[in-house]
Amino acid sequence: MIADAYGEDKGGDGSARRAILSLKFAAEMAEAEGSNRITEIHVRRALAEGAVSSVPISDLRNLPRAQLLVLLAITNLSLEKGGWIPTSAVRKTYEELSFKYGEKPRGHSQFYEYLDSLEKMGLIERGKKSRRKFGHIRLVPELPPDRLKEVLDHILLDLI
Repeated sequence: MIADAYGEDKGGDGSARRAILSLKFAAEMAEAEGSNRITEIHVRRALAEGAVSSVPISDLRNLPRAQLLVLLAITNLSLEKGGWIPTSAVRKTYEELSFKYGEKPRGHSQFYEYLDSLEKMGLIERGKKSRRKFGHIRLVPELPPDRLKEVLDHILLDLI
């Protein structure tokens, strides 16, 4: 399961560090429950619960408000549709959120710079031409969109 979430051959980012941290988190949960085995349930919980905590909140707080809105757009669409989302839908949702928050939407180039940065932070994945998902975006599989939305809503409220 961890290989499915992180393995490059399965669409993951190939991050051995994050895979090991998830396995460690699953082992700690199993140990806390008194289990001498790591089960699939432990791994699933580790992937879901450890994802948001593995993203430093301070890093999110340091992002520009417009970039937080791009991430919120991706998160909202992930909750609605799940899976890979067309970049055009993300852009449209971002523009709607910008107006809602009284922010002027950034231009095309800046929007794509924000996507590049979010990808480098390990929060999103962008489809590769070879995977037939070119022009699509998704949250990394181990990042639960509902919990990320809570974090983003809280940060954005603090900025108002």
